[in-house]
Amino acid sequence: MRRGKASRRHGKWARARAEIRVKQWFGFVPDFIITLDAEYCRACGDAEFMGLVKHGLYHAAQETDAFGAPKFSRSTGRPVFTADITWKSSSALFAAMAQMQLVSARS
Repeated sequence: MRRGKASRRHGKWARARAEIRVKQWFGFVPDFIITLDAEYCRACGDAEFMGLVKHGLYHAAQETDAFGAPKFSRSTGRPVFTADITWKSSSALFAAMAQMQLVSARS
């Protein structure tokens, strides 16, 4: 059974409640949950939807060690994941936005 962690932005009780809720929904806590706005998803086209999902997946990352190599858990051997929610620079943000526009323009 795969096991992830609830968001670190919550307190202990809120994190525990969120983890219980996710276990009830999926039967386990996945490594990542990408939350999408249903109203936007219904209104956008296929290319915009795929761009949105791809953008969300860009935030899913494997942690790296001090040498920049992928990090693995000593106890389980599984990859250690992190949610990269910060942009290294504004140019990276604009590049991602431009890429989404290119995907949108191709439809």
